[in-house]
Amino acid sequence: MKGRKPKSTAAKVLQGTFRSDRPTRRSLQPPPGNMGQPPDYIKGKALWAWRHFVTTLAPPGHKTMDRRLRKKLESLCVHYAMWRDAIADLEKNGATVTLYNGEGQPVNVCKNPSFSIAMQAAREFRFLFDGLEAAGAIAVKETSEEDDLLGELIGRGKAK
Repeated sequence: MKGRKPKSTAAKVLQGTFRSDRPTRRSLQPPPGNMGQPPDYIKGKALWAWRHFVTTLAPPGHKTMDRRLRKKLESLCVHYAMWRDAIADLEKNGATVTLYNGEGQPVNVCKNPSFSIAMQAAREFRFLFDGLEAAGAIAVKETSEEDDLLGELIGRGKAK
C-alpha cells in the first residue's frame, strides 16, 4: 500500500482531529483502559505526577489511553519521583559524603550518589516529557508549589 500509514483512533482523539461522523476501522480503535487509574506500584510523588499529567492527556470525556502512551506516562512519573527523592537526599545530606574505615576514622570524601541519580532521572524525565509534548499528548499547567518544581525540572520554572 502506498502512502503514509493511517493514524490510530487514539492518536486522532489525543490530537483533537477525531471525527465521530467518519467511519473507523475496527483495527484502529483504541484499546480499552481506564485513563485515570494508575498502576498499583505508582505511589507518593509518582502518584502526584500521574494525577497531574492524566488531566492534560486527553479531552474531557475521553476514557481510554493507548498502551504506548500509558507506558511512557508510567515511566515519566517514576522518573519524576526518583528525581524528587534524590533532590531531597541532597538537601538533607549535602553534595558530598564522607567514607569511614572500620575504626570510624574518615578516609575519603566523595560525591553523594544521589547527585548522579538526580541527574539521570532528570535527563530521562526531560527526554520522555519532550517526546510526549512534541506528539501533542501532554502539557503542563503551573499552579502550585509542586507544579513550580515540575516546571523547574523541565526548564520552564523559576530556579530557587
